[in-house]
Amino acid sequence: MRAAIVAIEGPSAAGKSAVVRAIASRPGTWPLAEAYDRIRPPPSLEFHSLSELLDLELGLLTEEGRRYQLASRTAARGTRVIADTGFLGPISYTAGLVRLGVAPAPVLVALLSETRRLVRRGGWGLPDAILYLDVGAAERKRRAGTDPIGHPAGLYARHAEVAKFERETYRRDLAPLLGGRLQFVRADGPLEEVARRVERLARAVVGHPPSGAVSAGVLEAVARSAGFGNR
Repeated sequence: MRAAIVAIEGPSAAGKSAVVRAIASRPGTWPLAEAYDRIRPPPSLEFHSLSELLDLELGLLTEEGRRYQLASRTAARGTRVIADTGFLGPISYTAGLVRLGVAPAPVLVALLSETRRLVRRGGWGLPDAILYLDVGAAERKRRAGTDPIGHPAGLYARHAEVAKFERETYRRDLAPLLGGRLQFVRADGPLEEVARRVERLARAVVGHPPSGAVSAGVLEAVARSAGFGNR
């Protein structure tokens, strides 16, 4: 019987990785690291031109495809997958940069085109459920300060601005499409309590992947949220 793929989503410094590590100790559960942490050597998140940004995001999208396929194979063997972020990150983040005027629209258009190509080949899709950690800005800033990896001030500020856009996109645009597959989880307070809350919700998820139509609708919704429709 196919197990579920559950993605833990939320803004930078929300505590996603800590929650995934805590849940991963449960029997029959396998943790899937986020795309950035799986790439060696890690790519720089700084960019100074359209081509640099496109190369960065296409590289991350390629890794998201690998993560999706690995998660699908693992779930097919009956092991529940808890993913540190879902597979939409490069697309939703770039959409935020476009909306904020930090990145030009052609970068997002190229990413959407490549993602649709991957979908047609079965190389990219959505998890069975997304649990979005809803955390206040003050708590995220505190957690960022205790992160052993560290959050450079410039990048943290950019992440925080994009996070506002992504949260709005999930609530306004994606929630109607995903229905019960998307749940917002109150995530302020001790991370041990947050992990227990998330674990209870994740345990109830049934392995039933979204249809291709849902995936296509999500991509179109992200495009619209950035200010343009299907391209």
